[in-house]
Amino acid sequence: MDHVRPLMLVGLAALCWKGCALHAQDVWRRTYGGLGVESANSVRQTSDGGYIVAGTAGSFGHGASDVYLLRLDGAGDVIWSRTYGGPGVEQGVSCRELDDGFIVAATASDGQHGGYDLMLVRTDLDGEPVWQQYIGTPDWDICKGMEVTDDAILLVGTSYGAGSPTGQLYLVKTDHDGRVLWSVTPSDQRASGGNALVAMGDGGYVVAGSIVRAVEDTAGYVVAFNADGVEQWTIIAGTDTAQTFNGATRGGNGVVLIGTGRRPTNDVTWITLLGMDEAGSPVWVNHIGNDADSRGTAIAGSHADGYVITGSNSLNQGWPDMIFTRTDAEGWFLEGDNYGNGDPAMGAAIERTSDGGYVLVGWMEGTGPGMRSCYVVKTDSSGRTADVPSAPYLDPLPVEELVSPQDGTRPWSRGSSIVLGDAWSGVVRYELIGLDGRLVLKGVCRDGAVSTGGLSEGIYVLGLIRTDGHMLRQRMYITGR
Repeated sequence: MDHVRPLMLVGLAALCWKGCALHAQDVWRRTYGGLGVESANSVRQTSDGGYIVAGTAGSFGHGASDVYLLRLDGAGDVIWSRTYGGPGVEQGVSCRELDDGFIVAATASDGQHGGYDLMLVRTDLDGEPVWQQYIGTPDWDICKGMEVTDDAILLVGTSYGAGSPTGQLYLVKTDHDGRVLWSVTPSDQRASGGNALVAMGDGGYVVAGSIVRAVEDTAGYVVAFNADGVEQWTIIAGTDTAQTFNGATRGGNGVVLIGTGRRPTNDVTWITLLGMDEAGSPVWVNHIGNDADSRGTAIAGSHADGYVITGSNSLNQGWPDMIFTRTDAEGWFLEGDNYGNGDPAMGAAIERTSDGGYVLVGWMEGTGPGMRSCYVVKTDSSGRTADVPSAPYLDPLPVEELVSPQDGTRPWSRGSSIVLGDAWSGVVRYELIGLDGRLVLKGVCRDGAVSTGGLSEGIYVLGLIRTDGHMLRQRMYITGR
């Protein structure tokens, strides 16, 4: 029988009486990135007590977007940051620490096999690349998740190389050098996407995602493979409320899944939690939500007997808001908090930390160095943390230099228009920033031009923002003539 518990906001009083926990554990909220669009999709605590965070950067790098990797200390301060990628689009999905470095899984548009490819980047402890591998078919292959075992790397996602117009769930096993050992798709070709996977104690793997039942109708889908990639069992979450599974973790005597579906009585989405045994039989199902849209993206085991989840709800002025929710062992809501502070935010990953707390990552708008920033939240054991994000970290990584729209370095007269020309037809917005980092002017590019009216004489940084969120920057000098 399904159970519903409301997803609740924790008020100021709760924060006050939990003050002792805040002093006992290291808690903070931080944003990271450039002046454009960044997001974080994965986090792991490192062996030194810090964190490794992987995501996507649009503000700097070599192309429209690059893989973004941040190494943080225990207080959230940046030890180093790196980007990886070429002139196309790369999106970081997952990261793990290894004995002598890190491994990052991603999707890349400029791979070696055609279309989009799965991408693996192996780095040393300082983030310098050791090797890079592309994996896929001649068609599009999209990476969604990664698991690392003692002898292998598992990648899960969606492939269009098997001939399905909606794509097919795709599982790849490599060795620790990125060499492919095998790749499989399920026997049911309707299985259109794989979003998460769990390595089981018997050497096999459980993969969760979605399956297409009819036009505009998907259901949650789970498939198990043995260590050699042979399919063992599948289940379809056949209710109208479990449209897709987005995360998975070991739990009880099997696996616990998190996903997003729609209430059968209205169009509002809620979070679905499903507990299964190792044979694939459902043990319990639960839902968490309220009168606003809720989305479940990631799940981990709690320090107590239960689970912690993240994602979003839209209680906060109708915008998505990063959530922390703790449940008991059968998915019943116990406590939770929201971390948006009135600004749009989304949770993408959550992990337990060694001090009894938790770390969450995702993105946030409005409280960061750019339009959208990587957002990292470190909580105590009950999900409590500092009230608001601390000072944003404006990453000094180099950005792609913009070729001057007209004739190079000559000064521009105040009040004139900077004509971009046909080469920059994809630019939709602009920003002018003073050398002190202060935003002095922003607007929409109309007729391929940027107005300099109202500016004082001096040096500025011109940022041109493309439709994909990527920003190009160039210094320019405005004269008083």
